[in-house]
Amino acid sequence: MELVKNNVYLRNKAGQAANKMYVNEEVNVSEVFPEIYNIVREKTEIQLDKVTPETDQVILNGYINYNILYYTNDSDMVYGIEGEIPFEETLRIGNTDENSIVDVKMEVDSSNVKLYNSRKFALRAEILISAVSEGLESIEFPDKMENSRGMEVLNDTVETMSVVAEQTENIRIKESVYIPGVKPAADRIVWKELKLKNVTSRVNDGMINVSGEMYVFIMYLPEEADMPNQWIETTVDFKDNLEMSEATEDLISFINVTLQDGKIHLNENEEGENRELSIDAVLQLEIKLYKENKTEILMDIYSPTKNVQTKLKDVCYKKLLVKNASRTKTVKKIELDQSKGNALQICSSTADLKIDNIEIVDNGIVAKGKMKACIMYISSDDKRPVCAKEDSWEFEHRIDADGISKDDSYYVKWRVEQVNTNMVNSSEIEVKAVVALEAIVFKKCDMQVINEVEVKEYDSEMLNEVPDLVGYIVQRDDTLWNIAKSNFTTMTQIINVNKLENSRIKEGERLLLTKTCNE
Repeated sequence: MELVKNNVYLRNKAGQAANKMYVNEEVNVSEVFPEIYNIVREKTEIQLDKVTPETDQVILNGYINYNILYYTNDSDMVYGIEGEIPFEETLRIGNTDENSIVDVKMEVDSSNVKLYNSRKFALRAEILISAVSEGLESIEFPDKMENSRGMEVLNDTVETMSVVAEQTENIRIKESVYIPGVKPAADRIVWKELKLKNVTSRVNDGMINVSGEMYVFIMYLPEEADMPNQWIETTVDFKDNLEMSEATEDLISFINVTLQDGKIHLNENEEGENRELSIDAVLQLEIKLYKENKTEILMDIYSPTKNVQTKLKDVCYKKLLVKNASRTKTVKKIELDQSKGNALQICSSTADLKIDNIEIVDNGIVAKGKMKACIMYISSDDKRPVCAKEDSWEFEHRIDADGISKDDSYYVKWRVEQVNTNMVNSSEIEVKAVVALEAIVFKKCDMQVINEVEVKEYDSEMLNEVPDLVGYIVQRDDTLWNIAKSNFTTMTQIINVNKLENSRIKEGERLLLTKTCNE
């Protein structure tokens, strides 16, 4: 006889690491750009292009993209300069090899630009890096015994979660928007913002559908001389499909969509005016697909005619506890710098959320971090009308997850979906931001399963000492299976002899047990 086993595949954390990366880069301003006199706003973003797992480490390759909006010494117009700094960083992370799945997060914790002179500046940034390495593990569950004739078997069904796919893919979104005719045509773009909003993903057979909105803001220099800076703010719908052979509608998905790279190109329209804005964006999809299984396993086996000995082993598996999404609104009143004049009009308002800490609490997950908002506005200062104000505040939100414990594993994703601003007065702006959060939690389950089965003949002297008939009073924790197994009989025999309707028994019930090992 042979024990047949089923395999369930799941991902388990192998290692994790966190570190900081520091950027100190000196940049010379090309002659094609006007000299820098006063910086209005600077922005530094991370573009992670490649993650290469190796033995006990991971190699990170990408770019640090920077944008600077500034005034010259002799103009009331703002100009922009942008560039990128390539990087390669090694992060030590134990229990990792080339087959590991490594989830890496890189965030700009702080950055600043220091002017040396009008043609040279230094970019200094502190980048936070965190990574979790996961390895594929196979869990063996006993399924059945081949040639188990004459055996009594006890089966049960357990709910398990297996990994179908965990991978990162990119899709490219190309859209166009146009500068309306009521505004002058553009000479060049000096500042741009691209943000994802209201992103949804859906798993269908053979593909993943992604749709959402992209917030678009540009400030530009008009073609016409002696005109102030102009801007447009709009939202573009997008939709695309990613072919994926493993995808089926019945799978449980957890897909995080981020803007990996976004470019806006200024093109001529049919009339030869620079009014077309071509958007070329790369969306990164961190895809996790799981399948819920109801696995029938062999819980116990014995024979009233054979001496069946089993060896057990401990297994740890996961099952889906909850997948929960929630939204919350956060409000902040931001005081403007009065030395820059009174606010006349808001041009753009954006917000980003950085989660610093995630804690498991009673029946929930608490995410803590900081919201950071930036408002670009027009002030009453005619010499420096374009202004920007940044501010940050604490953020905390709870996601319900009934039954969660500190041993369970989880993934959390978040996004600022909407940002609305309101001028309270000329020196104060109220920011309202809607944050969407989603969590998926897997319950850690431990159990003992049969690993080996050995069948021997009973000792004849021992069998002769077993009485043919036994009167038995059911105890509190008894089951019909355990009673039958320990008394050399079967559940069917007990039910038939005692004329029971089913296998349910209750404490104090009297049963007649007949030995069947001699049959």
